[in-house]
Amino acid sequence: MGADHYTLYAQRQNADDTWKTVETWENITGTQTEIDMEQYQGQELRFYVIANRAAGDTTGFDSPDGALCDPQAVKSRVAAPTVSGAAFDPAAPSQAEFLNGETLQMTVSGNTASSYFFTGYLFKNVDDYKTIAALANDWQTTADLGKEKADKLAVLQTALNEMLKNGDAICIIPESDRQSGGGTPAAGSGNSAAYNLSNGFTMKPEYSRYYLLPALRAMAETGSGMESSNWYYYVGKPEDMQLPAIKLDAPDAGLTAVGVDYTVDLYASDAYTSTTGKTDEITLNRFAVQWQAANRYPSTGTPDDGRVSNLTDYYKFTVTSANGTAYTIEMWTYDADSEEKKDDGTPEHLRGEIKTVKKTVTIDGNNYEKYLDPQIEKDADGNVTRTWYDLSVMPVFQKDTTDVDHWESKPEWLRGCVTQEDNAKPYYQVSVVAELEVVENDNGEPAYRVLLPDMANVLTSGDALQKFTTSIQVETMAHSKADGKTVGTPDAEAVKIGDETQTVELIAEEPTSDENTETTQPTETPAEPQNAPQPMELTDKAG
Repeated sequence: MGADHYTLYAQRQNADDTWKTVETWENITGTQTEIDMEQYQGQELRFYVIANRAAGDTTGFDSPDGALCDPQAVKSRVAAPTVSGAAFDPAAPSQAEFLNGETLQMTVSGNTASSYFFTGYLFKNVDDYKTIAALANDWQTTADLGKEKADKLAVLQTALNEMLKNGDAICIIPESDRQSGGGTPAAGSGNSAAYNLSNGFTMKPEYSRYYLLPALRAMAETGSGMESSNWYYYVGKPEDMQLPAIKLDAPDAGLTAVGVDYTVDLYASDAYTSTTGKTDEITLNRFAVQWQAANRYPSTGTPDDGRVSNLTDYYKFTVTSANGTAYTIEMWTYDADSEEKKDDGTPEHLRGEIKTVKKTVTIDGNNYEKYLDPQIEKDADGNVTRTWYDLSVMPVFQKDTTDVDHWESKPEWLRGCVTQEDNAKPYYQVSVVAELEVVENDNGEPAYRVLLPDMANVLTSGDALQKFTTSIQVETMAHSKADGKTVGTPDAEAVKIGDETQTVELIAEEPTSDENTETTQPTETPAEPQNAPQPMELTDKAG
């Protein structure tokens, strides 16, 4: 019936020139097999194989001893390096640094190798990291080169291969190097080595705070007759081997002027008590602070291939008024287009769209909070043309108490003269508030704009340039998921609002908005905001 398995024997020569069987591998099937010779480094062995009769065969016999091979020298390995310390550089990388330049710096002890090779594995879950790290440490701390050590290596490799297969571990060296088993060259020699994690591997923001288990091996010198060392796994504390969080880009907040069209009543004097019975169409240029949604990231090589996301959904800015009163606005946004679709197939919510806005104002040492409702403008057909938030709302207190009765809008008045064609200079006044909205910047990206009541210039030379705001400090905050993958970056310097002593240029007789400014819809006295949602709603919307 024929042989269906084989037995392999290894023999070592004794001092009296006799040979002793030192290893037996049974039940070998197939046409080839690999055996572990680690424990016989520096020795000479010879091998022979016996074909075993098939199970249940009562007529056949095992083959006689196979032909002995010539003695085979098992090379010794150079000593494995010992990594005594490892750290990520930079420790707080920007998005670009994390994706392209994040490097693991390793301190090597007790080795003078001229070069090292690197391999490493990422784990999303700390328990998976701990499992493989413990098996690696158990294997490499077993000093004896015998069967026990070989068995521990097999357990490590089996567990690691299973995690790689299931997607619980990610090998971060190039696939070609992984298949060869040799690793990828690391920078450095002697007592230091370094490896750029993006060397042939696509780093992604989602890997932030994953756990890295790195390993080094020392390369044998050419002509030494030795093999390269085994891998040495650096088993650090899990918290020390977490990839760093991405430091978000500081918001590039800048001051701009926005032209806003108004239809205004004209007054005979600056008392604003008696109108002329006429109206005029004017454009007022108002200061605005604007910044782009932070850290745009397109996904690649995933089921979401091509999906664009922002690395945070949370921003905060503090507005300091000219009278010294300050208030803080927090806003939560959509970090990507929503999965929910409208009837026409477009996303229900777009990346960068505002989800929730909260105002906090401090009065006499007490903080008062209000969730702001969007102010929605529609055209004659009922289509939404603009959505914005009134930032001027302030608490109104019950008489002689610190209890808030309600919140109401607190507009400012912009007043001045209009130079007309007949050189008449009637007066106008406009009620305005600070407004927050999402706009699209020049490269098509969502940006956030705070349109201030402050005037950027006036319509008639000699008018006072009215100023209600001193500065705005903008911060990009860590993602509201609070998963530690991102670190917010405050703007280094608050945006200062225009000085009221600046030179003012006279606008043409029929004023139009500057071609470099944007024009919004006319703004009348803001509508009374609706009641704020309960605080619990923030968790649902922003979570």
